[in-house]
Amino acid sequence: MTQRNDGGAAHPSIEPNQDGTPYHYNPGMSLRDAMAIAAAGHIWAQFQNDGTAKEFPEWRQGVAVEAYRLADEMIAARERT
Repeated sequence: MTQRNDGGAAHPSIEPNQDGTPYHYNPGMSLRDAMAIAAAGHIWAQFQNDGTAKEFPEWRQGVAVEAYRLADEMIAARERT
């Protein structure tokens, strides 16, 4: 099975541990997830504008699939440049 390139961490941070011990690294969400989240609203709006949501009962699944397809293409383009 091949590993999907998720683009690495989108919003990494260093956070203190709750017990006061030294800080730990929190990678946050992946860049792929962040890109898909950013695209989902726009894709949903397009589904609403062109009437796809009315004709396609599983439109939510379509929005999610298209958002991740776009995120994958954006990561691939990033690697090519």
